[in-house]
Amino acid sequence: MDYQLFQFINGFAGKNSLLDGIMKAFSSYGPILYGIVLLVIIFASKSKAMRRVGLGGIAAAVIGLAVNFVIHHVFYRARPFVTHHVNLLLTHAPDSSFPSDHTVGAFSITFALWRFYPRLGKLLLAIAILVGISRVFVGNHYPTDVLGGAIVGILSGMVVSKFVAKSKQQKTSYLGMRS
Repeated sequence: MDYQLFQFINGFAGKNSLLDGIMKAFSSYGPILYGIVLLVIIFASKSKAMRRVGLGGIAAAVIGLAVNFVIHHVFYRARPFVTHHVNLLLTHAPDSSFPSDHTVGAFSITFALWRFYPRLGKLLLAIAILVGISRVFVGNHYPTDVLGGAIVGILSGMVVSKFVAKSKQQKTSYLGMRS
């Protein structure tokens, strides 16, 4: 079923230059967009608490990617373009496919920020979903690679978000005001 869904999504690649360009952009520049969002939060926020939220987003991505690193070394899965004929729009090293690093990064940052920036979180979720779909579209991942990446990302983002919220509450209660 995973391969059939891959074929369905990847089957659209190479048929429409506009769609190809959009998907290649989400796949290539999605991580850069998330980095820009974090930098804006860290450097444009007036409160230390909100800067901590931005740093929490970085921490969530690092934790998620560290978990991915371990999974990649414990469980190797060949990328679709290694084992099948695919519409490959972006070249990639033939390393382990499961789970998707791009998806982990996008979802971990999204869920680390969501609690503190709900409207931004909704926008970032839509972008994270498009990043994940784009990874299948361009021929770099199977859908379950993206699903696995989303799960790792959501969990790391939520854990960091809870930690940041708890540290924010403790700071607030100690000082009697928000920092």
